[in-house]
Amino acid sequence: MDKEKIIELIESRRGSMSVASAARIAGVSQSGWQRMAKGQIVPTLDMLIVMGAAVGVDIKVAVHGG
Repeated sequence: MDKEKIIELIESRRGSMSVASAARIAGVSQSGWQRMAKGQIVPTLDMLIVMGAAVGVDIKVAVHGG
């Protein structure tokens, strides 16, 4: 799943939770959250994991060698 789809999932799960509340829980600024949600800045994988956790989305990373 690409970062854009992950952001869409996070925003969908945020539901009625305000951006301010989700951002505070994630430890990011409200404007930073909004910019990432709008695709104005690309979040790091670590940031996606933190944002997901703030809204109850458990993001896991799997690495397959080959």
